[in-house]
Amino acid sequence: MRSGLIAAFLYSRAIKIPLLPLMVYYFGALFVVVLLPYIVITSLVVGEIIELIESRTRRNTVKYS
Repeated sequence: MRSGLIAAFLYSRAIKIPLLPLMVYYFGALFVVVLLPYIVITSLVVGEIIELIESRTRRNTVKYS
């Protein structure tokens, strides 16, 4: 499995479906509606950054035979 997908999955786990009503109660519906897409988009961006970092480290490693 790709590391970027794992990173995106772990980051997006910050969205807790059972706790959404509590979040709406404390912060308001507008805040929740704005925050959730930001979390999803940021998780995808973090996944891509992890993939870039991993591909660069793979290219720079020296293989000894």
